[in-house]
Amino acid sequence: MLPNNFSKKTPTPDLLDNIPCKPDEAELGFTYQDIEDFLTGKEVCDEVFDMIYAFYLKGDHKAKLPITIYDNKKQG
Repeated sequence: MLPNNFSKKTPTPDLLDNIPCKPDEAELGFTYQDIEDFLTGKEVCDEVFDMIYAFYLKGDHKAKLPITIYDNKKQG
């Protein structure tokens, strides 16, 4: 079992900038509750929707297999 100081610690992206202990939610610009509401189909404000969707679009390529020499699709 983890001690409370680990399991209750606020998540931080300490490697992203020179501001240690800045919460993820401050870095993202929306809360984890906003993400959960978005993913479960609950209503979120337009600004939050646009930010979450932009993150999805930026990482969408990671969900696709890389192109190989065996692919038959023409580029262009």
